[in-house]
Amino acid sequence: MTEQADRVPPEAARTTDSEAARTTEPEAARTTDSEAARTTEPEAARTTESEATGAAVPAGGERTGDGPDAAQVARAQALAREIFSGVASKGALPLIDVLAERTLRFTEIRGEVPDISQKMLTQTLRGLERDGLVERTVHATVPPRVEYALTAAGRALRSRVNGLCDWTRQYLQDIEVARHRHDVAD
Repeated sequence: MTEQADRVPPEAARTTDSEAARTTEPEAARTTDSEAARTTEPEAARTTESEATGAAVPAGGERTGDGPDAAQVARAQALAREIFSGVASKGALPLIDVLAERTLRFTEIRGEVPDISQKMLTQTLRGLERDGLVERTVHATVPPRVEYALTAAGRALRSRVNGLCDWTRQYLQDIEVARHRHDVAD
């Protein structure tokens, strides 16, 4: 053991490594990773994420939290792509549409959505629940009663999808002409 570890009181010996470091290091010697980067990099070489993306940075160089930083935007875009891909590829849109009207049990959903297998319905509902678009409620009865309903996020998604459908109806003829022109050219 090192001399510094020998000076750690017995109660600190039961802590994690980071807690032990906080216990044994003098206050002035402790820094965060960002503080360490600020103190070791030359001033001219430092570029904040906001500066790199062209976002405004206050005089002190710290973000004020008024807008999303580049990492948040990238994370939101990746999540959106993942959710849209799942919603579009799993046949979730008919489920979202059916659940927009009322809370339904599994068998009721299956009766309202044609041509979906039990397995596919189960997988789709689980995916929508995982993404926070559908809420699953289990009632403690014999047999258990399970109900599904759209969450606020699911209802908001439905309104956005309806907007996309409106756009499709508005440009349907243009889309069909463009597709025909493209297919004939091939």
